Amino acid sequence: MEPDSLYLPRMKAIHQKIRQFLRQHPTGKVLVLLVCLKLFIMFAILRVFFFQPAMHGMGDEEKAFAVGVHLENPHKTQNQQPINP
Repeated sequence: MEPDSLYLPRMKAIHQKIRQFLRQHPTGKVLVLLVCLKLFIMFAILRVFFFQPAMHGMGDEEKAFAVGVHLENPHKTQNQQPINP
C-alpha cells in the first residue's frame, strides 16, 4: 500500500467537511475571503514594500560565503566580507 493512498481518503473527508460548512453557514464564505485577503496582504504586499532580499546585490561567491558563515555559526552578524586568497 502506497503512503499517498493512506492520506487521500483523509484529505477528501476534510475537503467535504469544509465544503459542507461553507454551504451551511453564509458567514463561512466571508471568513474564507478574509483569510485569503489577509494571506495576500502578508505575503505579497508586505514583502514587496518592507522586506528586501537579504543578499540583494551580492555576487555568487559572496552569497556562497554568507550562507557558509551563517550555517557554521548562525549567531554571527551578516556584515562579514569574504576573505580573498
